[in-house]
Amino acid sequence: MSTDLKQAISFGELWGIQESLLQAYRTIFITVESVIFAVAVFLLSIKQASHFFSIPIQLLGLLIIPIWMGVCRARARAISFIHWLIQKYETGEDIAQPYSAFRQFQENRKFNNINVLSDENYKKLNNSKTRIRMDIQLPMLFVFLWIFLIMMQFFI
Repeated sequence: MSTDLKQAISFGELWGIQESLLQAYRTIFITVESVIFAVAVFLLSIKQASHFFSIPIQLLGLLIIPIWMGVCRARARAISFIHWLIQKYETGEDIAQPYSAFRQFQENRKFNNINVLSDENYKKLNNSKTRIRMDIQLPMLFVFLWIFLIMMQFFI
């Protein structure tokens, strides 16, 4: 097997694992938020339910959101880095050990002493419309739903 083919496979495997992790994390958080929100709405609909039960559920739902955003943001940065690394490779830069480069990036956000987060190509990769919708706008939608639900409990 040629060196180019081995590297292409290495990049593909690295990207595939990170992409799968990101999708799994998103699925977990959306499911957890939806279930907790459903429980909170159910508790709100029961006249006998006290604030002793509903407020902790609502707070849990709200407190999960920053965790969700942090985890997904970190994984999305990892995927953007792999895309950025592939671009470097395709323009002729020698990337002998993609996994080691990836670990270096995860530890200090650098690659060959370059601050990757300030690189223009990396910024473009990291700010796609889909990523913004999934990792910022969707969690914020849940924030608004929680705020609405919390306000509703005082008017019902």
